[in-house]
Amino acid sequence: MTRRTVPRLLPVAVAGTAGCSAGDGPLLADGFERGLDPWRRGPTQPAASGGPSSAPTTAPTRGRGASTSTPGRGADAPLGGLGGPLGVEAVHKTLASADVDTRRVQLVDGSGLPRQNLLRPQSVLRPLQLKSTHPDAAVSTAFYDALPKGGEDGTLEYRFQGNAPARSSVRAKTGTLSNVSSLSGYVTSERGTPLAFSVFCNHHLADGDDARSAQDVIVNALARLPL
Repeated sequence: MTRRTVPRLLPVAVAGTAGCSAGDGPLLADGFERGLDPWRRGPTQPAASGGPSSAPTTAPTRGRGASTSTPGRGADAPLGGLGGPLGVEAVHKTLASADVDTRRVQLVDGSGLPRQNLLRPQSVLRPLQLKSTHPDAAVSTAFYDALPKGGEDGTLEYRFQGNAPARSSVRAKTGTLSNVSSLSGYVTSERGTPLAFSVFCNHHLADGDDARSAQDVIVNALARLPL
């Protein structure tokens, strides 16, 4: 496996209100009908279990259907598990070390599964930046390499296919609950500038595959930015 040092990242923030068409009109620009990404090999595999908050707080695995939660441990996990108070404390410490205002973060456990875990995409971007600039290059490289690679493995194997602009350059973690989908990680722009991104789709009524496809369109757009 080729290892690399992750350079300093440029965070991308998108303001505004997103909408979803219930008819046959476009969900996004550039002719992507209802958010269907043209760079797909077929239906996506089920995304990882876990809420959007899980992406930067623990080293993810790359296997299909992988999760950032500890197998078999939910909200009733013992104190030492991700579902207990120590899990919440660990997540808060990680966020605080990235200068995230934890007063604006609500966590009921550290697994990423409960719907009561609430935070903003910006709170995910900050830890992603922190990991990329860690003083120990081995730490930043290990975190980066652990993330699934677009179009190649893990939960992104069936996404960013063919000549997708973000293929191979995107490394990201999925997060999925019913009517909730997220994607957070890194992608390289057209001119080689590394970007950190976090996309939350909350309370969506679209098919889960359509929500993931819309995320892919956004990430491919980032990969085409002339930065």
